[in-house]
Amino acid sequence: MHETNHNNKENTQSFDEEDFHIDDESGLRNSGVSHAGIYYLLASQLFSSVPVILTKLLVADPVFQDDPLKPFEILFPTMFLTLCCTLLYVYIKRNSIPFAPFGLPEVRKWLVARGSFGFFGVFGLYASLKALSVSDAVVITFLTPAVTGILAKVFLKEQFSKVEGVCGAIALFGVILVVRPTFLFHNDENDISEPTDLVESSSPKERLTATVFGLIGVLGGSSIYIIIKHIGSRAHALINVTYYAFFTCFISLLGILLSSKTRLRLPTTFNHWLIYVAIGLSNFGSQVTFTVGIQKEKKTSRSALVIYSQILYALIWDVLIFHHVPSFWSWCGIIVIIASTVYALFYKSTHDQSPKSSSSDSEFGSPSPLPDRDLDNGSIEFELDDIARDPMVVDHV
Repeated sequence: MHETNHNNKENTQSFDEEDFHIDDESGLRNSGVSHAGIYYLLASQLFSSVPVILTKLLVADPVFQDDPLKPFEILFPTMFLTLCCTLLYVYIKRNSIPFAPFGLPEVRKWLVARGSFGFFGVFGLYASLKALSVSDAVVITFLTPAVTGILAKVFLKEQFSKVEGVCGAIALFGVILVVRPTFLFHNDENDISEPTDLVESSSPKERLTATVFGLIGVLGGSSIYIIIKHIGSRAHALINVTYYAFFTCFISLLGILLSSKTRLRLPTTFNHWLIYVAIGLSNFGSQVTFTVGIQKEKKTSRSALVIYSQILYALIWDVLIFHHVPSFWSWCGIIVIIASTVYALFYKSTHDQSPKSSSSDSEFGSPSPLPDRDLDNGSIEFELDDIARDPMVVDHV
């Protein structure tokens, strides 16, 4: 065991020496920046856009007009399906996934934290959809990169530049334009672009409450980036997702049992069953690609910036399904947020040098990281066994 640990330490040291590599796809030399993680994260955002729009369809369904669905009532059955998918995959691959299904003993506390914070991330988003349009609810989640950058600076000791902070503040201003608080904006009754209550609530109080839930989701989602990055490849991606799905199911079930306003409701029509199944499967795909993406991407704040791609999906879904064109102020907010993000990406890509993490510098005590041998092989596949091999023997300091 001591010999194995010594070899792993040598592997970790050699990782620093291999920071400059050849990208197999382009044949161009770059400064240690692999795009494999970004590809996975882009796929994750595509998957995650599906549950958002389908949840909005459920919430806005006239069938539930007199008795609206609560977030817990949607989360429990859909996440139960996601949990079944993860457990089935882990069972099939049990011989190639070390410490399945609970993970390496020394990282289980972090896996529990990943599951718990993951619940608040998805609950905040689902709750905000009750009173906000899809595009508005998604735009609020765009605060995640700024919050993630701050948390990465504090806990992972990653570089967080002033430009990132300024861009985050500008993005916050964009969110204000989207949610339009009444102390800054007044409803314009002649504005025909304002949506109906079917798409989003016209009540300022409901919109404010939904915005608060959205911000809770941002805090939960940002924490996930930090926790997964800290766990790194010491836990298989499917083990990460299993904890997330289990705790979301468990907390949702508690919410249903303890609240007098919620109850366990299963789909009653074929269309509703299709929606629930689609949400569960999309969550599975989203969380797997999300976890692998963070594990493969070296810079945590850079991985968080991919979330901005969701605005494209949200706008497309809003127009195609709800025939809802965002209002003037929403467009202004969206433009401000995207512009600040593009600038942050340009600045980071031309000025930043990704810092090398040191285990002694991390607030958590030990960061993730052995090298991922398949990180730069140019292939993006749904086979995740490469995440689960050598790192299992790393000692957690």
